Amino acid sequence: VGAPLPIQKVPWDWLCCTEIVLPVAGTGIFVAPSPYDLAGQQQRCTAKYGPTAVLDPEWHRRYALEPLRTATNIVFTNGGVDPTRGFAPNASLSETVVAINVAGMGHTFDLFATRDSDPANVVAARAQELAYLRKWLGF
Repeated sequence: VGAPLPIQKVPWDWLCCTEIVLPVAGTGIFVAPSPYDLAGQQQRCTAKYGPTAVLDPEWHRRYALEPLRTATNIVFTNGGVDPTRGFAPNASLSETVVAINVAGMGHTFDLFATRDSDPANVVAARAQELAYLRKWLGF
């Protein structure tokens, strides 16, 4: 079933085999190009964790996206080159669950300390985030 995982990755691997389906494929950026293979993941998980490792492809929609319809005061800033961008809404769901899409930005770049060399679109995204926070907090 492959090489043993470092201890800190075991809980995440178990979670991804019993609860969360993260359909991530190799794009050639970080790993070799490869399509996502749900059946292959199910076989790997069952071999490793037994028959209770049943993947639910609808988990993300049911438990992550659907509850957002009644949520409030959340900003999703999606970087155009963020490998996790597919797991957040790419359009605002309401006036208080908003999406800000930033072309060319990587994962959490908008949360880093500011620098003079920051791209203008990241600076603009930070300003939008701050404006939402001020509005929601009454500042």
